[in-house]
Amino acid sequence: MTIYTLSIFIYCQACTKAGKHIFCEKPISLSLEGTVNVIKLVRDSGVKFMTAFNRRYDSNFARMHQVKKPEGGESTSPMIDPAINLL
Repeated sequence: MTIYTLSIFIYCQACTKAGKHIFCEKPISLSLEGTVNVIKLVRDSGVKFMTAFNRRYDSNFARMHQVKKPEGGESTSPMIDPAINLL
């Protein structure tokens, strides 16, 4: 889910009640208590929960979009390994 951080718990409640697995962008909450509450909710429900960090504002990711693609090449989305500074 890509929603306002303060709404994540409410949406997680709805997803867990419906038995839906959850993919949530970070941060899960703005506080430790809120994060723990989401984790408890998900753990008690038995659904799978995954967090991720979108790199759309990462300067290296933005520069990859500016790299000229080879002539006749297909347009692709750049993938950046966060453990390696490519540029």
